[in-house]
Order: sequence, then structure tokens, then C-alpha cells
Amino acid sequence: MKTTRIKDILQEENPDVILPDGMDEALLGINRENNPIGVYSYLKSIELLIKNGLTEEEALDENIFLYKGENCPIYIDDTGV
Repeated sequence: MKTTRIKDILQEENPDVILPDGMDEALLGINRENNPIGVYSYLKSIELLIKNGLTEEEALDENIFLYKGENCPIYIDDTGV
């Protein structure tokens, strides 16, 4: 599976990488600009949070999007707005 391979590579190249729980389906790839970190779909992440029981408002406010730092994931704004 592509996601498993991406996660394996990330953890091998950066043992300190932060991979949010339950967001595997939203993982798109790797950013290797500095330390390798995960690149996630913002839209798919919101969909997964809602699927797991949050309201849309709660999902938009979820703290996974507040992670900041060299090992934290980034989110691609693929909402189309």
C-alpha cells in the first residue's frame, strides 16, 4: 500500500517525524525541503475527522492543524477556494 510505504520512508529518514493518528488516508507524500515530513490533504483530513465523529465545525478547529515545528506535517489546501 502506498501510504504504508510513505510512512515507512518517513520514519526511516526522520525518526522524529510526527504522523497524526487516523490520517493515513489523507497522506499524500513527503516534503524533503529540510527534515522529511508528511504532506497531507487538508480536505481529506477534514473528511476523516467528520467520519470519526466530529462535527464539521469541530473538525475545522481540530488541533492537528495547529502542529508547528520541524517534524510536524504540512497540509495542502485542496479545498478549491
